[in-house]
Amino acid sequence: MIEKKRVGHLVALTSPTLASGLWVADLRLEVPLEKSMLVGRMPIEAFANEDGYLDLAERLAERRKRPALAPVISEYVVQ
Repeated sequence: MIEKKRVGHLVALTSPTLASGLWVADLRLEVPLEKSMLVGRMPIEAFANEDGYLDLAERLAERRKRPALAPVISEYVVQ
């Protein structure tokens, strides 16, 4: 189900450099990270090709997307 994108919060990682098995990114988890923690570390590719990164970007955007509402609704809520 994960590989067929039927579990919305899990993204299958497809890089051939990962150890065998199913690796996933859980989009429910967000952790702030100081960039200095990454100094001297070697990046690990998550996807086998650019399509994987594009799909991840779309799925992350989907989690933050909010519906556009008419201004009258916002004004009513404020009042």
